[in-house]
Amino acid sequence: MEQQDNDRQETDNSRLARAKRKLECLKREYSAQISRVFDHQAQTNGQPMNDKANGRSFFNRQEQLEDKARTLLREIEAQEGRISTLEYQKERKALGLNKQGGLIMSVDNIPMIKTEIEQAKQRRTIMKKIFTGLFILLFSFALAGCSQSIQDELQENNWNVVSTNGEAYTASFSESTVTFNSNLFQRGFNYSIDEEEDNITLNEPDTDDEPITFSINKNESEFTFTAILEEVKETFGDLTLSPIVTNK
Repeated sequence: MEQQDNDRQETDNSRLARAKRKLECLKREYSAQISRVFDHQAQTNGQPMNDKANGRSFFNRQEQLEDKARTLLREIEAQEGRISTLEYQKERKALGLNKQGGLIMSVDNIPMIKTEIEQAKQRRTIMKKIFTGLFILLFSFALAGCSQSIQDELQENNWNVVSTNGEAYTASFSESTVTFNSNLFQRGFNYSIDEEEDNITLNEPDTDDEPITFSINKNESEFTFTAILEEVKETFGDLTLSPIVTNK
């Protein structure tokens, strides 16, 4: 059986098989060369050769033998590197891949090519979904950055206010306060707008009055403040705010 395996190995004429056979030859030659080095050293019988008549010739020969051994060792290391490269290429080829990592375009490789195409389609689909999601997210952020809050809009203008209880006056908003003015009165309130911008709440400072809350609706450039509680509606009514246009 061992003889049959050896015969099969000898008949394998691939680059990898030839490289392995060469490596074995180099190792045998290196082993023989090391033996020559030691055999040459053994000629001294442990005696120093510096003062011998043929000492120079002995050392020259010793250096030649050692140089040959070092050269063989370097060749062995290089051959082992070549075998490692060839084995890697063989593994890649068995996987249907070329040196660059792409698929080998051959008839034998058709099943793997089909599989790779399907996987590529799936990757494209996934990436398309990811890019679409990112685009929507970034677009939403852009819109959010460009859109103006109700609080900013209220501060940008002075407003004519008409109440459903028949009163009319003006309103001026700052960052946290609003002042209502008419020929008959002037009243100031602190105000806050909830996070969803659905409601505005007014608090009159230095009084014990309950907060006044209106729901907010916007129609083009106008705002409608609708009283939440009936008692607030009876006192203040529902308010319509229109921007005061100034002639410049």
